[in-house]
Amino acid sequence: RAENFYNTGSAGSVDFKKNGGLQGIQQLMNTFSILMTIGFLILGIILLKVFPAQFFSVEEEVRNAPVKNTVVGFLLILASMILVFVLAVTLVGFPVALIMGMLFIIALMLSGLFVSFAIGRKIVDVLKFETNDVLIFVLGFVILSLLFRIPYAGVLIGIVALSLGFGAIVYAVRENWQSITTSSA
Repeated sequence: RAENFYNTGSAGSVDFKKNGGLQGIQQLMNTFSILMTIGFLILGIILLKVFPAQFFSVEEEVRNAPVKNTVVGFLLILASMILVFVLAVTLVGFPVALIMGMLFIIALMLSGLFVSFAIGRKIVDVLKFETNDVLIFVLGFVILSLLFRIPYAGVLIGIVALSLGFGAIVYAVRENWQSITTSSA
């Protein structure tokens, strides 16, 4: 603040750039996304090594009927969300809704892993080279993760992959229900 101000020259143009909070949040989200992707890669490798029979059972369902599994999976995702919501609204059904909701979220989170392996297997089969199952999974996982990052189309690819994997999980559980529920004692 001054009583007199004399402009004795020109400063040229002054550019003002505000380093807002949105840029920081975007960087945090990118870091979170990368770490989650690495976490899912590790989870997929662990599941492939610890539960190979179950993993290959679901992956086989992905490859056998992809269109049917995608449509059924999408419809079942919608129906599951509605059922969990309806159960959660009632006091009596709330505990069931919690358990169903957790199982539903787990199935959704795992569904992309099975699709990743199926993609990797398809690529290896087309290129006709032999490799181990972990490398097949990593190849499919990287490709699917890159496809998810395509603007606009990535969301659609994600929905299709989740629906396909969810449908395959449901069909694999249905096909193996007898062996799942019988005790081996």
